[in-house]
Amino acid sequence: MSDPLVSSRKTALILDGSTGRGNGVVPGDEPSWPNEETTGSEQRAGGAVARIPAGRMGTPQDMAGAALLLVSPLADYVVGQIIRVDGGMTLS
Repeated sequence: MSDPLVSSRKTALILDGSTGRGNGVVPGDEPSWPNEETTGSEQRAGGAVARIPAGRMGTPQDMAGAALLLVSPLADYVVGQIIRVDGGMTLS
């Protein structure tokens, strides 16, 4: 699996801003089947939440909000970027 940031930047270079912007959203921990090792029990989920400055797990709505921003006119000048939607977990 490739690094999403590298893939996003390559896509942006290929598109050259003419037909798209090559941006992406990278989710943090959220209660879903790929993260069962993190959220499989209340104790493990509590440990994951303790590392998230926002104080909660992410939701699909959190990811959708970032995606909607990237496809809106508000992000016309945002090209080849990745938005990490992780409640600040990468900061801690």
